[in-house]
Amino acid sequence: MKKLMVFGISFASCMVVFLMTIFIFKEPITNYLVSNNNLKLVGVLYGKNTLYDVVARNNYISYKKDIDGNVISGSVSSDNVSNDKYEKEILEKDDSTEGYKFINIEINGYKSYLIAIYDPSKVKLVSSRWFNRGNTGQQTVIDICKRYNGKVCINGGGFQDFGLGSDIPMGYVIEDGKITWDSEGKSKLVGFNYDNELVLMNATGEEAIAAGVRDALEFGPFLIDNGEIIVPKEESAGGYGGAARVAIAQRKDGIVLFLVTEGVHSKGPTIYEVAETLKKYGAYTAGNLDGGASSSLVVNGKMINHPLNIYGELINGGRGRSVVTGFGYIE
Repeated sequence: MKKLMVFGISFASCMVVFLMTIFIFKEPITNYLVSNNNLKLVGVLYGKNTLYDVVARNNYISYKKDIDGNVISGSVSSDNVSNDKYEKEILEKDDSTEGYKFINIEINGYKSYLIAIYDPSKVKLVSSRWFNRGNTGQQTVIDICKRYNGKVCINGGGFQDFGLGSDIPMGYVIEDGKITWDSEGKSKLVGFNYDNELVLMNATGEEAIAAGVRDALEFGPFLIDNGEIIVPKEESAGGYGGAARVAIAQRKDGIVLFLVTEGVHSKGPTIYEVAETLKKYGAYTAGNLDGGASSSLVVNGKMINHPLNIYGELINGGRGRSVVTGFGYIE
């Protein structure tokens, strides 16, 4: 009995020391864990709200390893295709399209479109013809995609909006390793490095380029990292409720996913529902892009979704809003 009491006292003392340590040194511990991609442990020790806050403020890049060359080269065998419904939809290729697959899905009752791109090296940043030229530079995603000879394109980064839009990007724009639009301070960057890995980074353009980023634009929030959803389920957070949505993701096998949903004003999938859907399809990393009236998916020169204004009317006769940046599947 005495030994048991001694053990109990010792255990309790250790727990007190442990708890005091993790709370006294909360900031350096959480920063270290997030920078080393130990997201689950942060959630266990401090709760998901702390995880979201630390991820949002940390300057880090998530590098993906073990990209499956068989998938990227287009030589997926029957052995690679599992019995999982979502895996089958991604890995069973469509012979009628080359290099990508178009998948119709539904998110919370809203028609949505998922594109699987099998070679991440062909996913590039695309941008309008020029920036900050008196509102003459922005273009629809249809026109941007045509300029780049793209097969599939989506809109991406935000831009200053004075009621009629503008050709002034918000945050840094990096294209082919060069800063094409400068900004002050750090940006929440979503893009690709030279290893063709989707990266999520809070950084200046110079820091991103030094870290090996080839293409990036600013938007957010970050949705998934290391296969874990890193946005709250609650819709009360600003901008997290229902709307037309656009997102980009990458699976651990290297396959890139474009996701665009229908919606109008405050009706459409929530941020969490988008993240949850992408995770079902194997997303290992994902970032939210500019949605709402800007949402655009162009495949072979045609607008696939139906961008609507707050009155539920088609924007620009169905051609979509003029924007400044996005991502495209460029041969």
